[in-house]
Parts: sequence; structure tokens; C-alpha cells
Amino acid sequence: MYAIIRTGGKQYRVEPNRSIRVEKLDGDAGSRITLNDVMLIGGDKPLIGTPTVQGAVVNVEVVEQTRNDTVLVFKKIRRHNHRRKNGHRQPITVLKVLEILRPGESSGLPAQKDVAVKSEAVETAAKVAPKTVKAAATKTAAKPVAAKAAAKAPAKATTAKSAPAAETPQTQPQNSAPCGEKSALYSNCPVRWVLTCRPKGRRPTKGLTYGSGVV
Repeated sequence: MYAIIRTGGKQYRVEPNRSIRVEKLDGDAGSRITLNDVMLIGGDKPLIGTPTVQGAVVNVEVVEQTRNDTVLVFKKIRRHNHRRKNGHRQPITVLKVLEILRPGESSGLPAQKDVAVKSEAVETAAKVAPKTVKAAATKTAAKPVAAKAAAKAPAKATTAKSAPAAETPQTQPQNSAPCGEKSALYSNCPVRWVLTCRPKGRRPTKGLTYGSGVV
């Protein structure tokens, strides 16, 4: 008896007590897997599926998880000195066919061995759990620090408001010349005093300094 099964987007011809190499399936060595996509069952009374045979199953056992032979990937672009060489090894699972069951037949295999089968959901939960606990501990430790900072903030604000800065009186510099006099003592004068103290009817000459600027 033989059967045609489908797994990993490919079809395989299987027989009892034979091994096949298929695309990677979840499961440790020694665990059993039930394949339900049976396309055809051959023998004295063949069954052809449309597209699968309803109720037919193939029980297999995981022998090992390994990788296929290396496939070389070489790329070249002529006249550009471009060459890239890479290798790839596809992960695969080696299965041993235990039995092929027609619709309505029961399995005659003994009880399955206690082998831990890792699932992606369990592995993801195990990785996320420590991070969640660590994040919660960090938030709990940050609350007292935030409370202390909030208590100190009003005190600093009150101290800053209680002592206002003294205003500096703005007075006319001593060396500024009175209005109408021809004098060039504008080096220390602010702009407003220079405009008031320059000679009447005359514009300042080029190069005359007004405080920190030059005209």
C-alpha cells in the first residue's frame, strides 16, 4: 500500500516503514505527527481524492530536525566587476511513515511516548514573560523617584518667585555729548542716546561706532 500526501506545498509518495525528507515541521525527535492532506491511496482498492480523501490519514514519526545540502547562489554583472557568492541550507524534517489509514480505520499504534513538543505560541510567551516582569518592576521603582521630584519642584518655584530680580536703571552715559555739539564720543552710548546727541542736521559719518555696532 502507498499514498500520496501533501505537506509544505509539495506532494510525496509514502509507504509504511519508509523515511521521507519534507519541509520543516514543528516537533522534537520521537514525536508523532498526523498528516491529513492525503491526495490518493493506492493498493487493491485505490481511492482518489477530490482533491483529498476525506477521513484518510497518515501517521508519521519525527526522526530528526536537520538541514538540506548546501545550495550555491552566484550572481554576476558583467563589465561591472560585480560577483557575489552565497550559500543556503534549507531546514528540513526527516519523517518515518508508521501507517496509512483509510477512511473509517482505527490506528493500531501503541500509546505515544511522552515527548515534549515545542509550539511557537509557548516559546513566544516564554520570551515575553520575563520582559513584562522587568518592565513592571522598572515602573514600580520609578514611582517613588517621580513623587520626590514632584515634591521638590513647587519648593524651587516658590523660591524663584519670592526673590524678583532688581531692575537696572537706564541713565544717560556721562561721556555722551549734549545736543548740538560736534563731538565723536559715541563709543559707549546706546543707540537711543546717539540718535539724540548727534549734531543737529548732520548724519553720522561712515565708521562711527554706536555702542557695539558700526555705521
